[in-house]
Amino acid sequence: MNDFTLEQIQEIVHKLERSQLSGANLSGSNLIRANLFGAIMNGANLHQANMRGANLGSARLRQADLSEAKMDPIYLIRADLTGANLQSANLQNAVMHEANLTEAIMHKTYLINSRLNGSNLRNADLSGAVLDSANLGRADLRGANLQSANLQNTDLANAKYDGDTKWPQNFNPETAGAIFLIHE
Repeated sequence: MNDFTLEQIQEIVHKLERSQLSGANLSGSNLIRANLFGAIMNGANLHQANMRGANLGSARLRQADLSEAKMDPIYLIRADLTGANLQSANLQNAVMHEANLTEAIMHKTYLINSRLNGSNLRNADLSGAVLDSANLGRADLRGANLQSANLQNTDLANAKYDGDTKWPQNFNPETAGAIFLIHE
């Protein structure tokens, strides 16, 4: 087996664009500033991975385990994280425009200053999440669980919600700019 230098490993990490890594066990991996644009990582184990500054734009991370991962900041523009586990992950300052987070588990996830505008968060569990100063403008929050979430200074302008959306106690989504939609 070859021994790689740190420089060689870093070069490999930066050339992972459009890689097929579905089901890979990358738990605890150092993926700082990795270019994983368009990578297919469905079902991958990225538990406690360090992904600070990584580019996962348009990546497919369906059912991936990103719990407790360090992703502050990270680029997940138009990424598909359907059913992904992001519990207790640090996504502070994340750029996640138009990401698909349908049914994602985001319990106690740190999303301070994150940009989730236009993202699909239908039926996502954001209970206990810290969304202080996050941008959820135009996000789809129908059926999402936001109970006990910190929504201080959160931008909810034109975010969609329905009767199944669960909000923190005494929180008025319409005052925050969200739009109620009747079930289709």
